[in-house]
Amino acid sequence: MKYRVFFLSIWVLLSFVVGINPAFARPPVPEKSMKAAYLYNFLLFTAWPTSTIRKLNLCVYETNTIGQPLIDIQNRTIKETTIVIKLISDINSLAECQVVFLPDILTSQTILEITKSLEKHSVLTISDHPNATQSGVMISLFLDNNKLAFDIDYDAIKNEGIELSSKLLRLAKNVHAEENPK
Repeated sequence: MKYRVFFLSIWVLLSFVVGINPAFARPPVPEKSMKAAYLYNFLLFTAWPTSTIRKLNLCVYETNTIGQPLIDIQNRTIKETTIVIKLISDINSLAECQVVFLPDILTSQTILEITKSLEKHSVLTISDHPNATQSGVMISLFLDNNKLAFDIDYDAIKNEGIELSSKLLRLAKNVHAEENPK
């Protein structure tokens, strides 16, 4: 019995020194599923100026690069508001959305045109395009050491009358603001 406990202790110690035994490790969550989860959580911690919204339109411009994980959040509710996922290819139709996701396959110029067209419409813009906040996007998703992270352009969000929870601001890698709201 003493030997079993001793060998079990050695095995546990070695598994931590060498690394956790793969038999106990969980498979990594796919990046697309993580992006969909982040988008959902952004919605949870955001308040729009018009609080009587019954349907929250999360619009994807041109191509749903996230795929099924994004479709899976369709019809979920947040504060009595139902999430509706829409695929939109007309820039002029994006103003009817509360959130617009701009996939990384778009050019920086297209993203800039879209963000300019949405000014003064209280639409939260999110993208996984590199350096999207430089193109006017409010929340930019990116990989940082193989982990999903995000930057927030707080001034752009504030100018649209949209409010983000301080919890969300604290989780951001970078918050771009004249005054730091954290």
